[in-house]
Amino acid sequence: MKRVSNILFIACAAVFLLLIAAVTILRPAETFSYYENRSLAKKPVNDPALVNDGTWYPAMEKFLCDSAAGRKTITKLCTAADLSLKRPVVNDVVIGDGILLPFNPYEAVDRAKLKRQAEAIGNNLKAVSDVTESVGGRYYYVSVPCQYSYCAEDYPDYLDDRAELTAASVEALTESLSARGVGYIDTGPAFDAMGKDMTLSSTVDNHFSIFGAYEAYRIVLEAMNSDGCDVPVLGKDELTFTETENYYMGSRTRKLFNLVKNTEHLWRADPVAPVEFTRTNNGNWGVPSVYHREEPWTPLLYTYYMGGDIGETVIETDRPAYPDILIYGDSFTNAMECILYLSCDTMYSLDLRHYRGTVSDYILEHEPDYVICVRSYESLLSTTYNGGR
Repeated sequence: MKRVSNILFIACAAVFLLLIAAVTILRPAETFSYYENRSLAKKPVNDPALVNDGTWYPAMEKFLCDSAAGRKTITKLCTAADLSLKRPVVNDVVIGDGILLPFNPYEAVDRAKLKRQAEAIGNNLKAVSDVTESVGGRYYYVSVPCQYSYCAEDYPDYLDDRAELTAASVEALTESLSARGVGYIDTGPAFDAMGKDMTLSSTVDNHFSIFGAYEAYRIVLEAMNSDGCDVPVLGKDELTFTETENYYMGSRTRKLFNLVKNTEHLWRADPVAPVEFTRTNNGNWGVPSVYHREEPWTPLLYTYYMGGDIGETVIETDRPAYPDILIYGDSFTNAMECILYLSCDTMYSLDLRHYRGTVSDYILEHEPDYVICVRSYESLLSTTYNGGR
């Protein structure tokens, strides 16, 4: 009887595993995980060369792990279990008091390495700055605090807030850009001078809020004007701030499968004196709005600002007395763009993760008056998307 029971158990387990494998292989593979906020591994091509060099097997293993049937349900159950056990870090999210922060693996501060990185980015940005000046414009590289740097004191003592690494990176980059004559604006000290104000940052995402975006806009443009530029800067009283109805599903809320509830809402900033404009996205006419439409009962993502990450956006306000400004970087520009266009005749925006060209060629073609690259402290010394493709 015991032998029969063992055989039945093994048979049922084998059938279950075969069903899981069959569903995994036969169903259409997903390409993006909404809750994990990341792209899923693609199925590797059946190339004998990849098999021979050993890269096919780990690629297939990663694909099968990401595409396993029931994976999302199992991951959600594991997340719920970890949260019920009060683990301080779940799915690379640090569970704080009213705040969700990213887990930062410990990284020793290697100043020699940082200097090499700063030299590389300095040479890269110098080339873009020279192109900008060749068409009569001014170039500025701008660094802004991300959530883990702005909320460093919210980390437990036993976890790394990267404060030392951030300070060393800024120091190395400042020296590199100064030696090359590249305009650099670090907004961190100005934010620090205002004191910690959580209305400026999201509690569930890496980005700043629309209030933080306004302060970054003001800090950058005022620094540019003190450097001899001429860009109109809107006062806070010239904007109307409005809270959205739908709650905000930040990236860290998503990583926790929305099992840690939050009450955060996104805000928008509209000019008191409306400015008419036209908008194109990747060369196609778009809705003349800088905020994505809210759908009933649907949580908002950071794509609410500017409709998300678009390769090229052009907003024209038909005000020749105002400057033409090109702003580029990654998602940290999105909320700033919702305000910056009000200080422009034409605002060009590039997200180099999606734009299929180079910043230098774009500058030569459009000849903007000012070029602004915005990078968070997390990606401050990354040469990727800082001036190349």
